Amino acid sequence: MKTGAGWLAFERCGVAQRAFLILMVVFGFSAWGQTNANYWTNATTGKWESSNSWSAGAPPNVSQAAIVSQFPINANVTIDSTTAQLAPQSLTVGGIELLPGNTLVFSNSVNGLPLQATNQLSMPAGGLFDQQVGTAIFPFFDFGGGSCHLRTGNMFFGTVQIAQQTGGGAQFVQDAGTNHIGALNMGIGGSEYDLNGGVLFTGSTIVMAYREAGAFQQNGGTHMVTNSLTIQGCAGHDCNGAYYILTNGTLSAQSLDIDDSGGWSTFSQKGGTTLISTSVQAIGPAVARGILALDSGFFGCSDVVNINNGITDIDQSGGVFVVSNVLHFAGYTPGEQSPGLFIKPGFADFNFSGGTLWANNIEMSANFNIGSSTEAGRISNPGYFKLAGTINISDANEQLGTLILATDTATNIQTQSPIVISDSLINFAGSNAVLAFARSDSQTWSNAALLVVSNWNGSTNGDGTEQLIFGSNASGLTVAQVGQIRFVNPVGFAPGTYAAKILATGEVVASAPTVSERLVGNGLVMSWPDSSYALQFATNVLGPWTNVANATSPYTNNFANFPQEFFRLQR
Repeated sequence: MKTGAGWLAFERCGVAQRAFLILMVVFGFSAWGQTNANYWTNATTGKWESSNSWSAGAPPNVSQAAIVSQFPINANVTIDSTTAQLAPQSLTVGGIELLPGNTLVFSNSVNGLPLQATNQLSMPAGGLFDQQVGTAIFPFFDFGGGSCHLRTGNMFFGTVQIAQQTGGGAQFVQDAGTNHIGALNMGIGGSEYDLNGGVLFTGSTIVMAYREAGAFQQNGGTHMVTNSLTIQGCAGHDCNGAYYILTNGTLSAQSLDIDDSGGWSTFSQKGGTTLISTSVQAIGPAVARGILALDSGFFGCSDVVNINNGITDIDQSGGVFVVSNVLHFAGYTPGEQSPGLFIKPGFADFNFSGGTLWANNIEMSANFNIGSSTEAGRISNPGYFKLAGTINISDANEQLGTLILATDTATNIQTQSPIVISDSLINFAGSNAVLAFARSDSQTWSNAALLVVSNWNGSTNGDGTEQLIFGSNASGLTVAQVGQIRFVNPVGFAPGTYAAKILATGEVVASAPTVSERLVGNGLVMSWPDSSYALQFATNVLGPWTNVANATSPYTNNFANFPQEFFRLQR
């Protein structure tokens, strides 16, 4: 326990103060090794330099831990220019601890004297540190609850640890000034950082949640992260996500890591500018889907990648999204990750409904959903577009790069079994869409893959309401590449699968196979060039249709079999 003047001061204050001293042993400086504590004892508000307000009979010094507390009455303690003039030595202390209900106001610009501690600033469960002007320097800020407010001036922290306990509810508010933090750890107990203005420098930065949500809300100012910015939530019925929400200002970081291995993690941009010098990384193994949402503003990065089966959906409804190198979009989740924890199953979704997307190269092994728009050319893709997934295009007109038809493998993270992605799909989800690729005949397509085109509502002569285009002439694809394209249930055709052909304009259309016939005695000899089609017959034009057994081209049908017969080819 405490000895000397500190104990005698509390002895004179009575039973209530002794009870509070016991509370300090549990929650206070004993956790970080301070043995010489100086307690604030004034029952009313007062000035830091007031000697009779401290248990040691003098304001704290470099060898003491200043504990600002008043039980049961809350205290409001002020450090200002008068403090710097009358007791400059008291601005350097061993450490400072604020308890719930207590406020420490720092407002000094005299002689540039900072408020500093050799150990830490601690707010284990509440209180308010209100910096109005001046410079504060702390090697460590243990911020379990309450709030810290930087109105202007400068702050320097080695490490800031916010709400590392359940139910902490800690909030750091920066309106202006400059805050330098070596490592910012927003923790498990419902923490929040509100950047409204000024400049925030951080090294490694993590926004984390467990049970209570963790959120970084940037409403303005500049946030510069020299290393990675990591967002990691938690998963489960009693959990909340971790969020970084940018509504204005500028954010720059070496990398943006949306860590799905912990749970719900979201980066949401509603304005301002984001500059990521290297990669946006979806990190797994995913137990929940992360989200990168861009509503407005500018977001730029070098690459988008998946690491260890991470899965992050991208929702772009506006703004400008620039990927200078490769946008690699992938990921798969089976849905239920653990008993009682269900998330959206299936492949990751890139939902593009508005704004502008510029990506030098795109590798799509998931779902690319292109929404309707009267504005053409919202997507710029000067390099290649590697597809081992699905493109769903509504009523839009978009130009992509050279197409590489590929295969890929996803992983079921529950069973660790591979999911082979062989055939790719282009689905015309509207009724008036144009999807154009650059001339792609020089690209190598996987021999194991087919490109399936569904719900196409175009014209076999070209220039219809829906178009699939490669380049500007018939050389946009090789003969072999055209042979790997299939149209499923094109509008105006009988239900089935049809081959493709490329027109002189570069447009690829569905092609019904042609049948030549000639009479030979009592038989009709039918020939067709594509052996992958089966010959079907019916006695009524409406069907039912049945495959002709063992029919190969040429095939002779005897008229004596039925009074009337109809034939068609079906893949």
